[in-house]
Amino acid sequence: MDAATFNRMAVLVNQRVHWRTDTLNPGVLDPSELTVPGSSSISTPWVKDGEFHPKFKKVYKLMVEAHRKEVIAEELNQGRSVVLQTDARTLTEEDRLILKELKGVAVLTDKLYRVQRGEQQISGQVSRDSASRALYERNQSVGCVAPKTESDPFCSATSSFVAPVSEAYPSDMKHDQEMCDLLRSQPNAAALLEPYTVVRRVKDGEGFIAIPYHLHYGELTGAIAKRLKKASDAILSEEEQPLKRYLAAAAKGFETSAWRDVDEAWSAMGGSTSKWYLRVGPDETYFDPCQVKAGFHLSLALVNKDAVKWQKRLTELRSEMEQRIADVIGAPYEAREVKFRMPELIHVVLNAGDSRGGLGATVGQSLPNFGPVARSSRGRTVMMSNLYRDPTSIQNGRAVADSLFSQEAMAFWNDDPAYAQMDILLQEAAHNFGPTGTWRVDGKLPEEVFGGRTDAILEELKAQVGSLFYLDYLREKGDLDEATVKNATLSALSSTMTQVARGLWTPAGKPKTYGQVAAIQLHWYVSAGAIRFDETAKGSGEPGRFIVNFDALRGSVESLMRHVGRIKASGDKETAEQMIKDCTKDKALAGYRSDLVTSRTQRFPSASFIYEIIMP
Repeated sequence: MDAATFNRMAVLVNQRVHWRTDTLNPGVLDPSELTVPGSSSISTPWVKDGEFHPKFKKVYKLMVEAHRKEVIAEELNQGRSVVLQTDARTLTEEDRLILKELKGVAVLTDKLYRVQRGEQQISGQVSRDSASRALYERNQSVGCVAPKTESDPFCSATSSFVAPVSEAYPSDMKHDQEMCDLLRSQPNAAALLEPYTVVRRVKDGEGFIAIPYHLHYGELTGAIAKRLKKASDAILSEEEQPLKRYLAAAAKGFETSAWRDVDEAWSAMGGSTSKWYLRVGPDETYFDPCQVKAGFHLSLALVNKDAVKWQKRLTELRSEMEQRIADVIGAPYEAREVKFRMPELIHVVLNAGDSRGGLGATVGQSLPNFGPVARSSRGRTVMMSNLYRDPTSIQNGRAVADSLFSQEAMAFWNDDPAYAQMDILLQEAAHNFGPTGTWRVDGKLPEEVFGGRTDAILEELKAQVGSLFYLDYLREKGDLDEATVKNATLSALSSTMTQVARGLWTPAGKPKTYGQVAAIQLHWYVSAGAIRFDETAKGSGEPGRFIVNFDALRGSVESLMRHVGRIKASGDKETAEQMIKDCTKDKALAGYRSDLVTSRTQRFPSASFIYEIIMP
């Protein structure tokens, strides 16, 4: 604790101790710097022979615990509960039987994901006070995730401040970039970096081996497989046969780790008559220290048929959209034949495991990330239509934007979430255009060329810039008017600034993919003069707002699309790393007023979603 916190905590726990000066070792309490307020003696009962008395250590422990609980309260207060409710009373008996089993799968998936991250192994050390339990349940972690507290060493659900150790790699290794590079240098690197395995040292020998998920996590994967089979067996109706086949295939995946076979059954569900959207298994790699191991999750939703109009229109345009991006990128990239399905609109019912974040939720996703289905563009892209539609989310969205943008820009703002969803729709579609995760450079896939972290940043950057790129394209085609494009663009810029406010680095110093992507965009647009901060621009509250030059932004978006596209197409790792470095250094942060953006956006608590199913 620093001196100010120490003295404040001393009062809070009603102890007569005071950190008087801080001169010997700044930031560290020395015995000679401790005094007893109101005492006439220069000596103190808390110090003996120049050392802290054991009794003082007990007092200090009380102060640490008081401050830990104080920081946890600050963490929890940065979120606000939003209940997503699904009324199953209107569904068929068959649907309710499916739901019953999948609710059980969700509970097991949460546990399996916590085991993957090393959180379940230390769950027994979570403190018994209600705030600590609430933190662990919300975050699925003993640590914190909110911007103001994620780096605070006192923010822990355990009084011992124990940290989790990822199950993906040997526990006696430091899980850092050096370890990731070491694994990539091994003769069996392909197996070690396989997304559906854990890495262990060779017993009584040198080197490493890869163990498939279903062998390492057998007890939990076996339990999930049983419930998936029960759900599959409950389906008798003709229209849900695609779901029945997927449930049976997913059960086999949990038993064998043959996830690429499961993807085939999942892909076949797209466009079927099923009312359900379900994805269960290991997919995203963001949680992983090397960003190559897939985290277990479950996403269950009801298909929303309202997206048919845009699905049909974008499907008509997809070949032209691929050609447009190929023309901008230029050599060595050439337009491919694209067959992927345009985004499906879904109504989220349950999220679990890697899909259930402590704060916020994924609003769009393109899967799978690996394997034949991904390589042949037969994956599925979805957009979650019922997230952030509650009145407070809509109100906060406007308030955040109003605190950042000029009155002239805010004239285009519309509270209808459909405008924000247009950005998300195109962002998810953009993942499938241009150089994707299956594009090879000298026979190597992007993860092999750039490394997991850089590859993830480049792919998300391509998608987010691609959204703005295609907004203007649809304006040219006459599918969107000028006001709609500006509104959706403003919504996208507001989201970009919010990502910067959430930080560019994890507490461990690793890059946050979305934060880094946002930083690159803002630096690029500010440098091009497309966005500039005006100290005198007025809005509600304090002056100072960003001015958006929409015409200049169009050119800046296209140039950034060309830049990232060529990096990905040519495998230019050096330029990629230099771009990330330049856009995330202090000078760049100052250019897009990172501190101001952070302070203004953090005034509004983030949504923390609770999933509720009402059964008969």
